[in-house]
Amino acid sequence: MNFNLPDLNKLNQELFDGIRKTKEYDSGFANIFFKQLIESINRFDARLDNTRETGIRLVSYGNIIQFSIEAVGYKDPYLIFFYGHLEDGSPIQLIQHVSQISFVLIALKRNDPEKPKTPIGFRSE
Repeated sequence: MNFNLPDLNKLNQELFDGIRKTKEYDSGFANIFFKQLIESINRFDARLDNTRETGIRLVSYGNIIQFSIEAVGYKDPYLIFFYGHLEDGSPIQLIQHVSQISFVLIALKRNDPEKPKTPIGFRSE
């Protein structure tokens, strides 16, 4: 009699992957939060016409800081990065722990609406 035994290495790897993903989700790892950010930012950006671009207004600081978003990234377990530029064109990078993120997506006037709109980039660090 031949018995087809399951591939234990494959089963162990699938089990390990499932446990890791559950732990990441339950722990609020940056990659999980990042995926949710991508969906929210893309939905917001899709509603804008060619004269506007997606920006961020930080709501957790004494001063109002707002900037255009060029890219968003993450580094597990808990860091999220926002890259962009201020109204005067100077570059800005915001690094935040996932538990500290609080901002408002806003529509900012584009500097050159004649040029094609550049999609927001998403990357892991």
